Amino acid sequence: MNNIKPHEGGKTMYNRIYCVPTHRKMDIKNLEDYFQEVEFANEYNKEEMPFIIFEDNPEEINKEDVVNLNRKYKSVKTYYVTRTTINKLYDCLSEKMSLKNLEEFMKVYPGKNVNYGNTFNKIFLIGMFLHAEFIHRRDSDVLMDTNEITGKKVFPIEVEMEYLAKEVEGKTQYIVGGGYKGKYNLDIDCLIKENEDYTLLRKLFDCMSIPKEHHDDIINDEMLGNNEPFISDKIDVNSGSYPDCGNIAYYKIFEWFPCPSADFVLGSDYFPLEIAIHSALGVVYHNRAVIHKHTKERYSEYSKILNYWKGLLLLVDSQIYYRNLYVNYMSKSIFNQCSCDANISDFLDNLTESMTKFNQTFIQDYKEIRTEKLTQFLSLLNETEDENLMNVSKDLEKAEDEIYNFTEELIKNHIKLIDSWKLVKKGIFDIRDSYDVQNIIESSLIKK
Repeated sequence: MNNIKPHEGGKTMYNRIYCVPTHRKMDIKNLEDYFQEVEFANEYNKEEMPFIIFEDNPEEINKEDVVNLNRKYKSVKTYYVTRTTINKLYDCLSEKMSLKNLEEFMKVYPGKNVNYGNTFNKIFLIGMFLHAEFIHRRDSDVLMDTNEITGKKVFPIEVEMEYLAKEVEGKTQYIVGGGYKGKYNLDIDCLIKENEDYTLLRKLFDCMSIPKEHHDDIINDEMLGNNEPFISDKIDVNSGSYPDCGNIAYYKIFEWFPCPSADFVLGSDYFPLEIAIHSALGVVYHNRAVIHKHTKERYSEYSKILNYWKGLLLLVDSQIYYRNLYVNYMSKSIFNQCSCDANISDFLDNLTESMTKFNQTFIQDYKEIRTEKLTQFLSLLNETEDENLMNVSKDLEKAEDEIYNFTEELIKNHIKLIDSWKLVKKGIFDIRDSYDVQNIIESSLIKK
């Protein structure tokens, strides 16, 4: 990267990208729905948007299916991005980073473990490499719904394209998203007893520091609202509702707010959404829910079950920090203009300062609360009377200090990553049209 020169074939540039990350073998029905949604969007918007599959496996387990569908949907430009591709792009960027910032950036590199935050960070970085201002994201285990009246498929991307970046009621809309039909975003069916008994689920919400007044809203929205047959659009502009990260789209916000880079932690990919809602940025919530199911590979062996519930406990512990940060250290009036572009630099400085200040208080004064939440969580697992989960409870009890240390390290590293993200962005903008970067991007394009 010593000689940065324009690529002879021209720049690979897109205004918007459609992304599906996966670490599992995908069902062909799901893949075809994504191709159809991109095909619909390109015809609707008269603009070329590529479909990008992020394969987070050592082997290219989905490539054959993607190649075959790529031939069928000839109008959809498709990229199959592997860990190797990501590493090559990151290496190009690393050469531009100072040693101080490189230490934090190295934590976003692909690793051996499931990492929900870095899954989004990867999408955000690729978006910047491709000049995109809009990112549309689906999970790899969702299907499109159908209209109850017409029988036609219902594509969330239509609402996303309609509202993203639009000024509505005095605010620019930075996030547009909806929910899931079927399964929760968390795999917590075991907490819902017969006859719609949500007692254990409510206890989990308590552990997650979700205020009691919101419990019914979450249960009713997930179990009733989104599961209603779709007939017509219901749009909630400047919403306080939380879209699921497998049915969501962003405008520019990914240039400012990276997710925590720690392994295993469930929910760490919701950070940009939390920031948007708690700082009163424009968020649109719609009722074009996608149909969600959980795959069975996480139950295939005890170690996977343990890692999943460990990730949920890490979410419980880290949310004590983040929810108190949002409520006590952030002001709803921070972005009181229609757009945050003008004062984003000041906001980021205030955010990292507030995060650092509260982290000191969190470590010193919140140990009792954290212990109480951990105890509640382990008790909850025992109440399920599930043998695997009762064993998980015993194993996690032994890891109490490890959990606390992990969360404190996560927060410290996240603050540093946010602080260095502006330089990451600048580095990408400096090299994204270079010969080396363009060749790496083109190598992941599936030929027709």
